[in-house]
Amino acid sequence: PILKTGKFPANTKAPRQFRPRDAAEPAGALLSRLESAAGGLERDLEGLASQGRSAISHPIFGRIPLPDALQFQALHTAHHRRQLPPLQP
Repeated sequence: PILKTGKFPANTKAPRQFRPRDAAEPAGALLSRLESAAGGLERDLEGLASQGRSAISHPIFGRIPLPDALQFQALHTAHHRRQLPPLQP
């Protein structure tokens, strides 16, 4: 459903092991961490594709084809970006 609608279900919580810790960080630091994590996953997916792999195994969603995994990551990153406080100049 997420890939079809482009949206995450409202009022749902991530499984406990995926929830962020309650450490307050400046928005810029959070954005940097988010971008770094997204870029790292993109590089990992490219590496898997270059090795001939066609899918990844996700702990919640099961087998995900690499193109779908990349699309999901883009949606997930945008979802979390909207949760961050505005950057201060």
